Amino acid sequence: MGDRCDKCDTHNKFVGDPANGEECFYSLALDYQFTFNMTKPEDLHFKRINFQNRPIRSDLNTDFHITCSKAAKINITVKTVLEPERVILADYNCTQYEHTFQQSDYNFGTPDNTTFYVYVYGLKPPLFVQVAFSQTPRLNLRQFFITFSTCFLLLLVIAALLWKIKQKYDNYRRRQRLFVEMEQMASRPYAQALLEIAKRLPPGTREPACAGLPPGTREPTCAVRKRHRAAVPCPIVLEQCAGNRAALITVVIEGPTGGEQFAPAGVSGIIVGTALVADGTSRKDSMDRLSKADGKKGAKTVTPLNSDVCV
Repeated sequence: MGDRCDKCDTHNKFVGDPANGEECFYSLALDYQFTFNMTKPEDLHFKRINFQNRPIRSDLNTDFHITCSKAAKINITVKTVLEPERVILADYNCTQYEHTFQQSDYNFGTPDNTTFYVYVYGLKPPLFVQVAFSQTPRLNLRQFFITFSTCFLLLLVIAALLWKIKQKYDNYRRRQRLFVEMEQMASRPYAQALLEIAKRLPPGTREPACAGLPPGTREPTCAVRKRHRAAVPCPIVLEQCAGNRAALITVVIEGPTGGEQFAPAGVSGIIVGTALVADGTSRKDSMDRLSKADGKKGAKTVTPLNSDVCV
């Protein structure tokens, strides 16, 4: 810029001192791709453009990329605080060029302040130039697999611990629920039931007609009562269901003895059985129906059993 072309366009980030023989350079930021579009009429007089970049990180390589839409030439040089500017690439045809500057060959960052200079000349506008310097960390496969394996094992350990905690919590809840159920079972209402169990006679022995009945009972009545006693067992527990349409009854059953007087050793002779019946039929209703049926046949009135005694 200037009447004597002795200034750089600092407003557009060009630096240098043409008055002292230096050229103007555009300072490229790291990890950005810059596109210089020289297609306007006022750009037709441009014949060259220069770039510079100073890598910052000393532990990473520096990647360089440049593309020219038309044929041009490029030179690349490098300069440090202790070394003068030296040529890395000269008179290279600028169509597309990529290169990686190894950090082992150049001392990036401070205190050397290694700086790369790119000279693009022989331009024939209209054209565009794309250029970029970058210091992107490379993927270390070994480090990646080590990190991945460590994280995976850590997740497995955490999952195992959580599963153990959940298992212990589930066992705790089951125990608490069992305690509640046991408390509910212990708080249920209970009562006593008096059972009358006839003594079983040895095989081949006939029981008297009025055996086990109150004194003074006549024999016909005893026979009827024996028939009723065998046909109408009374429940020791009657639990009415909702709506009173059904009930659970529990009765005492005498187990089989195989023709013997007593049940075999190790086998219970008394069994408690429960059944679901309709209408919740009780012993009293059954006795009333049987009494009415016998009355129609001309039988004598049957004296009901003691209500506190089950047969």
